[in-house]
Amino acid sequence: MPDLALEKIPALAEALHVRFGGREPFQIVTRLLEECGELAQEVNHFEGGETKLQKHGTPSKEKFAKEVMDVLRLVFQVVAYYKLEPELNETIQKTYQRCVTENLINQEDQRKSFELLLVRIKSLPREDRLEISGSLENQSFYEKLGLEENAEIFDIVADDAHNS
Repeated sequence: MPDLALEKIPALAEALHVRFGGREPFQIVTRLLEECGELAQEVNHFEGGETKLQKHGTPSKEKFAKEVMDVLRLVFQVVAYYKLEPELNETIQKTYQRCVTENLINQEDQRKSFELLLVRIKSLPREDRLEISGSLENQSFYEKLGLEENAEIFDIVADDAHNS
């Protein structure tokens, strides 16, 4: 899967808070429901068959992606409002590990994901790699990323950063 730039979504959520206001949960959830409706329209357009194509033309992946992003942005606004970032991260890590344990996530696919992450990290400027490698000495860094068993990938990055 290509880099989805998901780390930018919380910043987008905050930027739109600044632009539109409405930081109350009811306002956020109301907008979320509206955006979910627009996402449902895009799904319907992609899956709707000949009549939809004749009426609305060829579906646009760009428009579809925008609607997905709008939904994610609003979900992150809810997360930020209730300060759920640590709990969300922990829940994602636990769920991911459970899926790996239950063989619902192929270990080879997991390895490929880590290899892609390694490539991404190696493409960073040396200063950033050194900062990352400095974090490697902290066991909680591995735990936060769910890397207890795959930390060797980051050890390679640390060696690379210190030796370049």
